[in-house]
Amino acid sequence: MENEQFNIPDYILYIILGLMIVATLTGIFSENLYQDNLFVQSAWYGTDLITFILAMPIFLISIILYKKKTLFGLLLVFAMLFYFMYNYAFYLFSAALNDMYLIYVAIFALSFYGILLLVRKIKIEEVKESYKESTPIKLIGGYMILVGVFLGVFHIGLSLSYVFTDQVPAIVTNVAHPTNVIAALDLSFVVPVALLGGISLIKKQAWGYSLAVVWNFKGFIYMTALSSASVVSYINGATQSLVELVIWVPIAIGCIIMSYISLKNIETID
Repeated sequence: MENEQFNIPDYILYIILGLMIVATLTGIFSENLYQDNLFVQSAWYGTDLITFILAMPIFLISIILYKKKTLFGLLLVFAMLFYFMYNYAFYLFSAALNDMYLIYVAIFALSFYGILLLVRKIKIEEVKESYKESTPIKLIGGYMILVGVFLGVFHIGLSLSYVFTDQVPAIVTNVAHPTNVIAALDLSFVVPVALLGGISLIKKQAWGYSLAVVWNFKGFIYMTALSSASVVSYINGATQSLVELVIWVPIAIGCIIMSYISLKNIETID
């Protein structure tokens, strides 16, 4: 793969890493950072834990592999930037104003522009050609479509229920936020990428091969973060049920399996 494909300035990746260290450690150890209700504070804490102990080490490994000009590293950096942009959009647009606000702005913005720099240089045909002919694209693409449809129906259904009943969904009232930020971000970023990526992959279109790794790996990390958030909320007494784990955990497991299958079927990673 040509050097021109790997043109994100190294300092952008290191700045993101450094800012996340500050944001996550402050969130984990500062008792007065988050100004939200107990349910939301617990969710931030659980997410910070996974970002620090899982996402950041993977990001560091992906940077090392990326600097070695490997396809594996390229796709992992792409996936991690997608996770950081999506995850910190919640902190930026949903968390009550706190001392880390400008840090959230920086992480979100740098991740977004990092993705733009990366996308415009990826030679998607080369990525496609790196995959084995025997890659189970229908399995991977079908899984992405299934999860995308499930999340889309879930969020659209809640929104329509409000239209017809005037009853604000619990997903909004529980966080004491004026609108449904979760649905806004899922319907804007997660669902479209899942559907477009899954359909493209099944049709053997080039972008589907890249998005199969990016979407699934990001999904694994974020669903793990959601699971952590649910457990912390339960431990803190902010919720009396762990029923959400019935959804988050299977999706996380499915995403990491699909990521593994995708990466395993890359014939050339250099």
